[in-house]
Amino acid sequence: MKDRPGMGSFVVVKTKTANSQDGLPKNFLNRFGEHVTGILSGLDRVRFRATLRPLFCPNGPEVYLNYCKVLIKNFKGFAQEISNRVKKLAYDTFQQAGRPNLYLPSPQLSKEALVQELMAKEQIKEGPIALLSCVEPCLSFRVRGDHQTKMLRLVMESTKCTHLYHYYQHSEIGLMHIRVQTWFPFSVDVCLNGRQWLARQMDRAGIDYQQRDNCFIWIKDYAAVQELLDEQLRGDWPALMNAFLELAHPLHREITAPMVGLSYYWSASQSEYATDVLFDQTQELQKLYPKFYVMRSVLSKVPMCFASSAEKFLRAVVKYGLTFKEKSAQDSKIDPKEYGSAIPSMAIRSRCTTRRAAFCESKPRSCGPGSLKSIELKKVSLVKRSAGGSCAKESATCIDAAKCVARPITVTLKP
Repeated sequence: MKDRPGMGSFVVVKTKTANSQDGLPKNFLNRFGEHVTGILSGLDRVRFRATLRPLFCPNGPEVYLNYCKVLIKNFKGFAQEISNRVKKLAYDTFQQAGRPNLYLPSPQLSKEALVQELMAKEQIKEGPIALLSCVEPCLSFRVRGDHQTKMLRLVMESTKCTHLYHYYQHSEIGLMHIRVQTWFPFSVDVCLNGRQWLARQMDRAGIDYQQRDNCFIWIKDYAAVQELLDEQLRGDWPALMNAFLELAHPLHREITAPMVGLSYYWSASQSEYATDVLFDQTQELQKLYPKFYVMRSVLSKVPMCFASSAEKFLRAVVKYGLTFKEKSAQDSKIDPKEYGSAIPSMAIRSRCTTRRAAFCESKPRSCGPGSLKSIELKKVSLVKRSAGGSCAKESATCIDAAKCVARPITVTLKP
């Protein structure tokens, strides 16, 4: 484990495959390194969650109401009054900024596509973009009668309520949004993109680059840009998240004030750490791309999400813990129906997804009989279990820095 000022403790891990100083398997670079012009490793999409943790404890909501001097039978009216104010403040803020408040009738509609359309149409370069509202599932409290004690209780249940999506073109972070649950316990999610953030950093540093979607296909100075990506990891994350909380949820202080010691607790509910491999020419990557394929024995377990580009291909490899290797002679033909007919352009991506990694914990708890070991690896914040450890939640994509660990991912090339 290692500590960083203002960011709590981190636990790191390495995979079984030997890596180069750039984080890629050495056998990959030995085979194809002559065509690689640059490698970048850093944060991709990251989602942080702020919760009022004491309210999720047994009797927590009732203790909170006691501090607020509110009877359990009056909870609904108490919550409704705060909910109305949360929504009104958000609506007024975007209205005063001249930005639209849009209601989405279905949570299945693409919010990002709608926001991108608004940005392109109105040429929004900085500031608030739009406030989107949508009814979505959540965890909340309901007043229920206890048949044994003949008393009213507050019970946590799965329900639905309005969620507000505050979309901003942030001056430093780039495109991001803050999702606010408008009913108790008023949880907040902050979603940002490390690559969009990097583009803003390069603009300020005067470094030329070419960007395609969420990937850079050419950069003038790779070493300087990697330093900018590393700088993101050294930032004061709690301070940054609290600033976003103040921006989109100004009532948070009033909500937490009645109960001594109550405050929003931040954790990384999902984070993605991506490695982009940039090639010298599109034609060279087109030649190399068919040499990689997912083993057919496990293909049926993987969604067909890697048909359009190598970025999606390697994303699936890392996400599902699969093995990929160089195409052998007996597999000289690739079925377009199986792999798609599109060919990637100038870059491919390997991405690792981490879920529920708390960065405000002082130190992680042990998982099973084995303890957690800290192994330093450049720019990677994952977890490795010591010999003899066990974890019921073990999977290729779920890593909980406070509880469990992920299974190491093996990437090999057939000689």
